[in-house]
Amino acid sequence: MEQLLGSVVDKSLEAVLRKLESGKKLGSEDLVILMIGMFRESNKRIDETNKRIDSVFESLSKSIEAVNARMDVLFETVNNRVNEVKKDMDARFEAVNNRMNVMNDALNNRINELGNTLNNRINETNKRIDDLSKRIETMNDTLNNRINETNKRIDQLYDLLGKIYETLIERAPRQRDK
Repeated sequence: MEQLLGSVVDKSLEAVLRKLESGKKLGSEDLVILMIGMFRESNKRIDETNKRIDSVFESLSKSIEAVNARMDVLFETVNNRVNEVKKDMDARFEAVNNRMNVMNDALNNRINELGNTLNNRINETNKRIDDLSKRIETMNDTLNNRINETNKRIDQLYDLLGKIYETLIERAPRQRDK
């Protein structure tokens, strides 16, 4: 039906164009035919434009799909790389933590050894101090005993001197008398 209508419009347009070429005056029917022809031509151009738009849209859609596919691949690649780096970092952190734990244990052992050595030296020094205190106490006791003996001797000498003095005093009047 559309083809039939199209061919009728084409023939009518040819007739109107012949009238225009011959310089005849156009009637309202002729103007309507010209308008229909213009509309038909506009519709053809619109249809062609729509086809080009559809073609561009389809091409653009394919390009967008290709870009999306490429982005998906890139995202997957980046995610895989990030996961690899994360695993590597986790392994390195674990290695550093293990090394720190080993160093911490070694330092604690060294501190404990130094503490034990220091405690042994302190105990040894305390023992020496105790031995020295005993020796000083023994020497002090010995010295006190000697001082006490010396005091006893001094007391004995004092008593003896007192007796000698008394004897001398008793003899002195006698010798004066003689």
